[in-house]
Amino acid sequence: MWHLSGNIDQVVKKRDLFLALWGSDDYFNGKSLAIFISRLRRLFKASAMVSIENVYDQGYILKVK
Repeated sequence: MWHLSGNIDQVVKKRDLFLALWGSDDYFNGKSLAIFISRLRRLFKASAMVSIENVYDQGYILKVK
């Protein structure tokens, strides 16, 4: 999460998240990342101020209003 929070409103590449969280960027980590992001979204669901958006084929953006 610190990787996203340090880059608010900027695209954080999936590969960078893989390496920061698990040290590699293989297929199984891709599935783990999707689950990790969905769990973060559930935590933020109660707040309209924070969201995580997908950027197709690139990564994710943490949006804070």
